[in-house]
Amino acid sequence: MIAQTVNSSFSSELYLKCLILIETNTTPRLHDLEKLFDQLKVGTKQIIENEWNTERAKQSAVLDKIDRLAGEPITFRNFKDTLASEGNVFEKWRYAHEPGKLPNFSLGNLPEILRKHILAIRPELHPPSRQSRGERAFG
Repeated sequence: MIAQTVNSSFSSELYLKCLILIETNTTPRLHDLEKLFDQLKVGTKQIIENEWNTERAKQSAVLDKIDRLAGEPITFRNFKDTLASEGNVFEKWRYAHEPGKLPNFSLGNLPEILRKHILAIRPELHPPSRQSRGERAFG
């Protein structure tokens, strides 16, 4: 779980920095996902937030069960609250071996949402298929 969380949050960071580079031609030197997200254009933020909230709504039954098992609400249901709470997860989880409580991590699907948006606005960044590279699928 630690590797998945660190890799997912790091992927989100890199994809956000890619979007910032596309939009502003600059790359910030920070890790906090919320601060990176805030640097995107308003339209881009709305698209990503709406997509994440739509995907999150599909998980409501599972989230309700998690909250019941915990005895209190521990899951966020909207992107802004989740990002505000978990924006620094990379910095916290990569040192999971150190004492202290780790924050929740609910942004696991964010890298795929960001990746899809990048490829929608910059299709030339899409990696070539195996067939176009002359590779066979199995072998």
